[in-house]
Amino acid sequence: MSKDYLVNADGRPATPKIFAAYPAVSHRGLIQRWGSRSDSRLSYEFFESAKRLAATHVGEPGDDVILLPIMLLYRFAIELSLKESIHYAALLRRRNKDSDPSLETHAVSERLERKHRHSIGALVHELNTHMTALDLQVIPKDTGRILQMLAEADATGEAFRYTGKLAETYDNIDFPSLNAALDETYGITAASHDVLEAYGSAQDEYLEVEREIDAEMRAEYESNYKSEMGGW
Repeated sequence: MSKDYLVNADGRPATPKIFAAYPAVSHRGLIQRWGSRSDSRLSYEFFESAKRLAATHVGEPGDDVILLPIMLLYRFAIELSLKESIHYAALLRRRNKDSDPSLETHAVSERLERKHRHSIGALVHELNTHMTALDLQVIPKDTGRILQMLAEADATGEAFRYTGKLAETYDNIDFPSLNAALDETYGITAASHDVLEAYGSAQDEYLEVEREIDAEMRAEYESNYKSEMGGW
């Protein structure tokens, strides 16, 4: 089977063929893909896409076609945001000298990829566990309620992508209210990462002071030892 991407001389993946086949010829038609991005950046891109698509809603029957794509975009935006925060929270706990082996980088990645996968409920529970361990605010109850409903509607990350995964019902939905709730829910989950970053900055300052104190104590110890021993 042929690969779906080009390969550099050193064997590393290069530009996917589907993108290379259509190179930009003017700024008017240009769109760019940034190869290096974090989950938080990709999460934001899903979120922004959901907002743009939602903005096309005008209350006409034709708008029905955008509902599930919007739900899918918001769902993955939230999922990626939670995963990024979990990775960072585990890092902060390791830097706090928490020796729990489940916090190791490989253990976290393995758990997210193979155990939690696309489970919003499992991701929320793990993030709240880390936030509690760091003595930080967990996800608010109101937001947790929306996340719970989202998890119930799509437990595996497939309900908004494939037919036959949702109940065969006809639902009349107030789209502006639903969209506002999802928008706010993403904002709250993304804010958890902001809180962790603020904690990380304070932690950096603390660790730097700790290193300086350790260095001073070490220098004082060596100086006193040399004086007692009459020099080295």
